[in-house]
Amino acid sequence: MQLPVEIEFALSGDWASQAEALMDEHHMVAVSDDESLRIEFGTHLVMQMERMADTEVCVLYGRFIRSLEEFAYMLSRAMAGRRVIEPSRESLIEALGRQYGRTKRRYVVWHDAHLLADRKPRLFDEVADCLMGVAAEREYASEDALVLTRCLFLGSPTLLWSRGLMEWAHEGEAEPLWQTVSGLEKPPVKSVRVTRGYDARPWSR
Repeated sequence: MQLPVEIEFALSGDWASQAEALMDEHHMVAVSDDESLRIEFGTHLVMQMERMADTEVCVLYGRFIRSLEEFAYMLSRAMAGRRVIEPSRESLIEALGRQYGRTKRRYVVWHDAHLLADRKPRLFDEVADCLMGVAAEREYASEDALVLTRCLFLGSPTLLWSRGLMEWAHEGEAEPLWQTVSGLEKPPVKSVRVTRGYDARPWSR
């Protein structure tokens, strides 16, 4: 099963405000065969995000993530607080659930996410499950102060085949953990194709 592309954003048009609005309610998977388009799309959004008040932006570089240890290393240096994150599911969940200072929004931007998804699909699915699962718990089930967490996965179109972007992970339970916790049947993800031209399809909520 492949995640269908629902939206197209043409970088020649006025796409940035639409992309920001989309991420108010969804995680985003943005794909293109053209690496330069992915770089332009991702870095521009990061610049926009960093201008927002009370916002933390965690940028991850997929070319340097080939294992859980490397993912934990990079995340620990990208997140506010800069604490060591051990390479385990439990440590990732604990770190992602923390709030630092007055942070009200947290964006995790993962460049070249397809590299891990292609090499080690099970590991990618597990990590994506942690990222979006903690986001759902904090938004829908936690009584703590809300930290709105959104993920932007950037990569080649092969990323659209990743099960972890389409469904919560099962761990032997009748119902996936994050579905039970949040009440969401699947992660709230929107898929986007990044283009250069003027023929982009507009998105609607």
